[in-house]
Order: sequence, then C-alpha cells, then structure tokens
Amino acid sequence: MLSIFMLLCISAISIAEDCKPTITTSSGFAAPTKMCAGNLIFEETFDSLDKNKWQPEVSIWGGGNGEFQWYVSDDENSFANGGKLHIKPTLTANKIGYDAVENGYVRLDDCTDPNKEHCERRAGGDIIINPVRSARLTTAKSFSFKYGRVEVIAKTPQGDWLWPAIWLLPTQWKFGEWPRSGEIDLMESRGNVKYGNEDQIGVETVFSTLHFGPRWDQDAYRTASYSRSNASGYNNDFHKYEFHWNENGIKFFIDGTELGFADVGEGFWKRGGFSGDNIWASGTKMAPFDEEFHFLINLAVGGTNGYFPDVWNQNGKKPWENHSSKGMKDFWRNRSQWLRSWRDREKSSLIVDSVKVWAL
Repeated sequence: MLSIFMLLCISAISIAEDCKPTITTSSGFAAPTKMCAGNLIFEETFDSLDKNKWQPEVSIWGGGNGEFQWYVSDDENSFANGGKLHIKPTLTANKIGYDAVENGYVRLDDCTDPNKEHCERRAGGDIIINPVRSARLTTAKSFSFKYGRVEVIAKTPQGDWLWPAIWLLPTQWKFGEWPRSGEIDLMESRGNVKYGNEDQIGVETVFSTLHFGPRWDQDAYRTASYSRSNASGYNNDFHKYEFHWNENGIKFFIDGTELGFADVGEGFWKRGGFSGDNIWASGTKMAPFDEEFHFLINLAVGGTNGYFPDVWNQNGKKPWENHSSKGMKDFWRNRSQWLRSWRDREKSSLIVDSVKVWAL
C-alpha cells in the first residue's frame, strides 16, 4: 500500500508534468507568479472597477490626433454596472459652465501625464477647453505581457464623432517613441451611423491594426490593417474581439472568424518597406512586437488628424475641418448637429463585458 507521502509526491510530479513551458511572459502586480502553457493569466469581468488595476489617465492634451476629449477619473465617465465596464462621454460645460469652455482656465491637480503642458488649458481665440469629458483606462502598472491569446467582449457606442478603442502599447518603449516601439489596436470604430459614401465606416465597421515604423510620418499600418463590416452595426450587440500573438506574427479575429494575419515574414522592417538601418536589429524577428505590452480602453471624440474624413453622414456635413486650428471650437459651436445623437447614455457608451488573456 502506498503511503500518503508517496501519493503526494506522485501527485506533485503529475502536476509538474502537466505544466508545460510557455513562451508567454508577464509582469505587474496583477500578473501570475507562475505560468503554464494554456493558463488563463489575466481575467477581468468588471464586477467592480478597480482603478488601481485599471488606472484612469488624466490629461487635457487630446493626444497626437488633436482629439476633443478631456480624460478624467470621474465615476460618471468610467464605472462598472451589471458586470460590465462603461465609458461614457459627458459635456465639460455641465461641470465648469458653458462660458468657461470658451473663456476659462483649468489646471488638473490629479494629472497623470508626465508632460505638464498637457495638464492645463487656457481658453482664448481659437483655443477652448476640451468640450467633452471621457475616460482612458490602462493596465500599464498592473499587467503587461508578451505573446498570448487575447479575448475581449465589447459593444461599441453609437453617437456622432465618438471614437472607441481597445488597444495595447509597449510598457518599456525599448525601441523609442511612437511608432518605433509598436502599437496593437485590437478594436477601433466610429460612432456615426451611415457615415461615408459607398463604404460605411461608422458603427457598421471595426478595424484591427498594427502601427510600427521609424518615425511618426513613416507608420506602416497600411500593411497590417484589417476591417470587417456588419450591416447591423457593432453597436447593437456584444462581439468577441481576439488576437493570437506569437513568434510568427499576430492574427486577429472577430466572433471566431479570422480577420487578418500580420505574418512576421522576414521581419517588420522588411514588411514596412523601410530603407536605411533597421532600428529593430537588436531585437528578434518579431521586433518591435517582441516586448511586453499593456491594455488601454478609451472613448475618444473627434480629432483634427483625419481619422474622421470630411465626408457626409446622415446628420449633415462634419462640423469641423481636419487640420484646422479651430477644429475643436467649430465642433463645440456646432453641437446642435451631433449632441442629439448622444441622448441615449447607454447607447453612447463603450461597454466592455470581459477581458481575458491566455498563455501560449
């Protein structure tokens, strides 16, 4: 008869044999201390919103896209309800007054942006206080990983000029500033209904994209950008967005159907068709996508960089021009054209049911 000690030893050996090595790595206080291939290493079901785990970014910059939102940590703009994350846009005027939007001054004492110029805004002339308050949440301090299988279940918002995104950025920025260290966009969309000409590029279409290149104006995203259209829209129901990331490339899926595969091939320098010295030569063939990345979930608004093309939508012409110094002011002053499309607060929110990551 085997002793209890021997049974425990056999059991321990069996468990060790079942734990197959993984190429996945992870870090941060929400990362597991031990990983085996196939393990679920990160799971968020949003029974509550832990703002230590999902840290709100606070900034009035508007990003490199000249966006019109002010990211805040307010519970009004990011909260969990019914086991789901909600990111909801609200008007700045409801917080600071309508006159202050065009004539006031704000300084963000809780600003998380290292660039202090992004922590204050004084209105005057063509410059106004960002007219919409929203949220951008990140796991930069809690969870980062390299290689894995990701699944996010979400419903996109409906509302003119809303820009939802579920994406990832490098945690260490080993190869330098954007886009040298890469960006993984799992899901991006636009909140407009019937936006575009022959192609509908609003709620009816979602995009998955990789950004990479030696300079901001040399971004080879067109070589790794994939989209899928759904006549019913992605705003009326929850959909499953996935990507599988390993040493051979990154493959995107929507509702279990492959959307596109960014095959590493001879490397991303070759894929981008860049000339000169390879800035990723110090990494592996997957560089810059061979480092740990973290999640971001946000709801942006508008922008002057051109993400919203100057085309007609069902409510009329876009209320601002791209690359205009007064684009944000024009957007705000023409709010009668778009604000009514935000009236249903549930529909105009980005809603995320769950986020999961498995080790490979």
